[in-house]
Amino acid sequence: MLSPLLLLLSTGVPAAPEWQRPFSELPPPKNSSELARVPMGASRKGTTLTFLTRAKTPSVTFLGGLGFRPMHNIAGSDLWILRFRMPDWSSAIVTYALLDTNNDPIVSGVWRGPKAPTYTRTTRLTGTLIARTLTSESLGEPRNLHIYLPPKRAAADREPLPAFFLADGQDCEQFARALEPPIVARKVTPCAIVGVDSGSYRGIDPHEDYVETRDDRARDYLWPVDPPRFDRHLRFFVDEVGAYAATEFGISRRRKDRAVVGFSNGGAFCVTVARMRPEAFATSIPMSPAIQDGDSAS
Repeated sequence: MLSPLLLLLSTGVPAAPEWQRPFSELPPPKNSSELARVPMGASRKGTTLTFLTRAKTPSVTFLGGLGFRPMHNIAGSDLWILRFRMPDWSSAIVTYALLDTNNDPIVSGVWRGPKAPTYTRTTRLTGTLIARTLTSESLGEPRNLHIYLPPKRAAADREPLPAFFLADGQDCEQFARALEPPIVARKVTPCAIVGVDSGSYRGIDPHEDYVETRDDRARDYLWPVDPPRFDRHLRFFVDEVGAYAATEFGISRRRKDRAVVGFSNGGAFCVTVARMRPEAFATSIPMSPAIQDGDSAS
C-alpha cells in the first residue's frame, strides 16, 4: 500500500446506492465510574474506539477522519468522551484533534490499529515538482496545477506514466513525499501526480457568515451546490487537464493508468466522477468524502 491515506475503491458502483459510513457513534456512558480503566486520548476495546480527554471548557469538538462532531461531557466531571463502533478497526488509521471552545487543540494524535499499514515520508524529494497555470475553456478562468514526476527513469522504462489526478492539487507535494519512497525502493511502478488546485472562497468580509454559493471549491466539487458549474469543472478536470498532462508531461492516456484522488469535498468529487465519467479513470480514491449518510450516488 502506498500510504494509509489511500483507500482504493473500484469505480464500478451499483445503481443509485445509499452511501453509509462503516462506523456508528455510540451514546456516552452515564457516569465516570465506567471510565476508570479507559486511558486518555484514543483507545480501542473490541469493536469500540474511544476518544477521551479532560478539559474545563464549555464544549469539546472531535475533528478527524471520523468527522467533525461534538464530544459528550460526563455529568459532574471534566471528562469529555466520544465513542464509535465498527466491526473491525484492525487496519484503521485515525488522525484526530480534540478542540476546545476556541478551536484550540487540547490533544491531537494518530491512532493506528494493530494491522494498519506503515509508510515513510521523504524529507527531500528526488523527483520533480512543477507548477503550471492552465487557462480553462470550460471555466473561463486560469487554474493552477502542481505536477509531481518520479525520479529519472532508465530509457527502457520510459513508457507513458500512470498518474493520480488529485483534487485540491495544492497538496501535491505532501502526497508526493509519501509516494516517492516506494517508487525509489521499486515496490511500486513509477507514477506521477497531477494536482489540480481547488477554487477559492469569494467572500468579501472575513467575519461574514459562510455562503456556499461563494465557495468555488464547493461549487466545483459538490454537484448539488451548482450543477452547471460542477459540469464545467468536471470537463476541465477530466478532459482539459487530462489532455494537457498527456501532452506536456508524458502521462498515460489509458484508463487503466489513471486514478482520481481527493479528500473531503474532493473525496465527494471522486465519487461523482466515478459515477458520471467512468470511462476516464480506472480507480477512484475518495478519502473522508463529504458525503452524508443516505446521500445517493446518483
